Amino acid sequence: MMLLAAVVLTVGCSDDDATSSRGVVTVELAPYASGYTETEPVSVGTRGDEPSSPVWAPDKYFFYEDLESASGIYISNVNSAIGAFFTSVTTHFVRKFFYDHGNGKWLINEPLDEGGDDNYYLYGIVPYNAANVDITPLNGNYLNGAVMAMDGLASVMNQDPCIVVGAKHGSKNDGNDPVPAVSPMKLGDFYCNFKVSSSVEQNSLKPNYLFLLFDHLYAALRFRFRVDAKYAELRSIRLKKLEMMAYQDQACTLPVQENVRTTVTLEANNTGASPIVGSIEFTQEGGPMGNFALIYENSEGNLIPTGNEYTDNLGFVPKIKSYFKLRSTYDVYDTNKTVENNNKGNLIRKDCVAENKIDPMQLFQTESLDRGNLYTLNLTIKPTYLYVLSEPDLDSPTVTVE
Repeated sequence: MMLLAAVVLTVGCSDDDATSSRGVVTVELAPYASGYTETEPVSVGTRGDEPSSPVWAPDKYFFYEDLESASGIYISNVNSAIGAFFTSVTTHFVRKFFYDHGNGKWLINEPLDEGGDDNYYLYGIVPYNAANVDITPLNGNYLNGAVMAMDGLASVMNQDPCIVVGAKHGSKNDGNDPVPAVSPMKLGDFYCNFKVSSSVEQNSLKPNYLFLLFDHLYAALRFRFRVDAKYAELRSIRLKKLEMMAYQDQACTLPVQENVRTTVTLEANNTGASPIVGSIEFTQEGGPMGNFALIYENSEGNLIPTGNEYTDNLGFVPKIKSYFKLRSTYDVYDTNKTVENNNKGNLIRKDCVAENKIDPMQLFQTESLDRGNLYTLNLTIKPTYLYVLSEPDLDSPTVTVE
């Protein structure tokens, strides 16, 4: 459900004066990302069959639209802008790929450099506005790679921060799917060549094709909710909102700092190996988290399923030793379901709140959650003892981690 498979990007500009015209480049973007690695078995439900990766993509990398079936989860960067750094040997400029809702395409809103064939080493981040990014050439030359320093990434996010770990220009064969030029895409290969024309020539210019490979900066926490079957005989539940807070201590009294500074060193290569050098550095910055971070909001009014079905909701966190508290807000309905009540029954209790502590050491036998890994928690809403035997609407039902 993230982004879409291939979309057209058109860049243009009016003439600056009577004697010259700015460069125009037409690019079709085909973004790929690695699937999350499942670190805990899902006790109920199964993942979808992994789609076959195109022959030009590295193993376990998928078109964004295929990631849902690859990982069994939705990807949260739907329609997020992609920031791409077009670099020469020692200099760079940034262009933003943004989603145009009007025509359902991804566009760059500024022209690339004018004239001739342009060679670039391409680096980038998604979502574009998630952090302030500073990029420098590795060993003085972007041909060798780049160092990306990102300030202001949140300690808890509802989006999946990713960086470009490979880029390639391409072509299109006989109107079929675009394919990279000459050879498949490789991790660590950042070289791209774009043909730029004058605005007069743009109608006759064949479009370029750009392929980006993304890798995850954070770990994903998946929260799967269901309603206990016995409780479902009495009540229906609508999960309205999920919020999460990160803490330094197991008792969850000392919040971590609001943001992290993230530094990634990318070393270019032509072997297909990951370009990320060593470990990604996360340094906490700013004051402590003052509020829970919103990671899910139910605007459609769907009820939590019962029995063996689960919802899927995600939060994203960096590799920092942290403990977490999950806050769930929900409405309780009786079972007198009517069309007038949108099949929910009568509203009994509004904005109930339940909190669950998440101790990674206890639940996953690890001090911190590793990037690119998916950690699954199954949660069941159950009635309390008093709820069953006494006044049914005085106590909120409990949420248990299984």
